[in-house]
Amino acid sequence: MDEKLKAELVKAIETAELRTGRKFDPAVVYDVLKYSINKLSYIGKDMDYLPLLFENELRDHVMREKINWRGAMNDVLNLRPCPVSQPVS
Repeated sequence: MDEKLKAELVKAIETAELRTGRKFDPAVVYDVLKYSINKLSYIGKDMDYLPLLFENELRDHVMREKINWRGAMNDVLNLRPCPVSQPVS
């Protein structure tokens, strides 16, 4: 990976952090970068497209986390008391 591409990827991380208001964990950055590189080959784009795709995927990652969090909280709020089954004699 050349220095120009590395600098563009760092800028993509910084921009995504600024737009989402969230600091990304290095493990998340690594996973999203791997996903983005795989997606490049799938959609038939070259490495010049990677910084744009990577920033978008980081922002999408935050959006999916928020959606999943909201769904989990909704599940908790909608828990119904379950009657305890008693053995029948």
